[in-house]
Amino acid sequence: MLGAVEPPRIPHTFWIYLASRFCAATSMTLLRAAVAWHVFEVTNSAFFLGLIGLVQFVPALTLTLLGGVVADAYDRRTIMRLAQLPMIACGALLFFATERAEVSLPMLYGAIFCISVSFAFDSPARQALVPSLVPLELFPRAVTVSATAQAFAFASGPAIGGMLIASGGVGSAYAAYGVLVALNLLGLGFVRPVREAPERRAPSWRAVREGIAFVRRSPMIWGCMALDMFSTCSR
Repeated sequence: MLGAVEPPRIPHTFWIYLASRFCAATSMTLLRAAVAWHVFEVTNSAFFLGLIGLVQFVPALTLTLLGGVVADAYDRRTIMRLAQLPMIACGALLFFATERAEVSLPMLYGAIFCISVSFAFDSPARQALVPSLVPLELFPRAVTVSATAQAFAFASGPAIGGMLIASGGVGSAYAAYGVLVALNLLGLGFVRPVREAPERRAPSWRAVREGIAFVRRSPMIWGCMALDMFSTCSR
C-alpha cells in the first residue's frame, strides 16, 4: 500500500548481543555441568557434589545487588568485558590442570567461586544493556527473544558438555567453555547502543540499601529473585 509506514526492525547490534549472550549462557551451564561431573569423579561423594550449589549461591546472594549498582554507574559493555577475563583465566586453569592430572577439589571449588563472582557483575550489566540496543517500541519483543535464547542456552550447555565429556573427556568440555567465553568477549566488541543510556549515578552503599528496602517491601519481587537465584545455582 502506498504511503504505508514500514514497521521498525530490531537493529543488527541486538542480534550480535543476542549471539554473545547465547555463548555466555551456554558456556556457564556447560562449565557447571563439567565441574559437577569432575567433582563427583574426584570425590565420588554426593555431599561434595551438593556443595557446588553453595559455592555458587554465596556470590549470587552477596554481590548481585552490588553488581546492579556498578552497572548503573559505569559503562555496561566495559563491565561485561572485564567480567569475562576471570572466566577465561579459570577455564584455562581447569583445562591445563586436567591435562596434567593436577586437578584438586579446592581448585574446582575456587574456579567455580571466582566465575560466580564475575557472573554477579556480568549478569546485571548484561540485562541492563538491552533497553539501549533497540528502539523503545521494540523493547518487549527484544526481551522475549532474549529470554527465549537464554532458555535454549541453559538447556544446550549441559547437553554439549555431556557429549564432550563422553567423547573427549572433561578437558574437552573446559576447552569448549574457553572458546565460548572468547566468542562472547569478541561479540561484545561489536555491540553498539542505538539509544543514549540514562544518566550515570556514582556507586554508593545508599543505592544498595535502597534496593534492599525496595525488595523487602515487595514480596512478589523478593520471591521471584529468590526463585531465580536458586534455579540459577541448581543449573
